[in-house]
Amino acid sequence: MDVDRAHQCIRELCRHVLLVEDSILIALDAEVLVTDLGAERVSIAASVLEALRSLENAPPTLAILDVKLEGETCFPIADKLQEKQIPYAFATGYSDKATFPDRHKLAPCMTKPYNEQALRRVIEELIGGADQCGIQRLQQTG
Repeated sequence: MDVDRAHQCIRELCRHVLLVEDSILIALDAEVLVTDLGAERVSIAASVLEALRSLENAPPTLAILDVKLEGETCFPIADKLQEKQIPYAFATGYSDKATFPDRHKLAPCMTKPYNEQALRRVIEELIGGADQCGIQRLQQTG
């Protein structure tokens, strides 16, 4: 895929990003990062319930999920994203995916704190291997 097509795919995938993060400072930093990558809309949810409501009201084109949220995990959100075939990646302060449910072990994962380069890598991984996460592969033309 050429560079222009890759940038176009990143912008398309980042049209509406759902950030699930219970730390407002990390969420605001992440919002700046995804906006810099071309996000037109960013929704922030701090809990599983808030994120599931957001998914129903305005489904995103991409979701970034903090694994641990105030006494709960994000895996119910990831299940719903898989069901809706919406690309997602995990962000965590822990690097051990061994504790992830098997159905989510192939999803991309970033270690927090993450930067634009890590976010871009995860998005490129989603573009190139979306079907590994239980979602449809993005169409590549050109």
